[in-house]
Amino acid sequence: MRHAIIVFVFILSAALQAQTPKKPVVAPAFDLATLTLVKTSDTEAVVRFGASPAEVIAVGDRLGKSAASVVEIAAGRIVLEEATTAADGTPLRARIVVREGETGGRRYQRQPGVTPPPGVRPEVVVAPGDGKTSKKKPGANQ
Repeated sequence: MRHAIIVFVFILSAALQAQTPKKPVVAPAFDLATLTLVKTSDTEAVVRFGASPAEVIAVGDRLGKSAASVVEIAAGRIVLEEATTAADGTPLRARIVVREGETGGRRYQRQPGVTPPPGVRPEVVVAPGDGKTSKKKPGANQ
């Protein structure tokens, strides 16, 4: 009985996702290298591709030839996620950060199978003794 309910919920959620159409691509004829961020607000941003008219976008919209998704809109910037394939067929993902007034943005390529090095916190080493440190006074011979 419990398994039947789980399977039913899974099938229902899959059916609802299949019915949800994807948003149309904004400016499908233009490359993301020509994207200029004009202005941002809390939920929307105004962008322009080259000399084309300005477009209002929101999180979840898809932009340009590669249909990059708008992941985040923050004060003064937008973040896009672009999914492409390499020459050998492996999937590649890139995050593109575009700041206000900037054209093209900065691309951060995410390499599949490569983990970033762990962050290391600096450590303070105390000299043996009483643990107190004393400052030298100028001109004092110690």
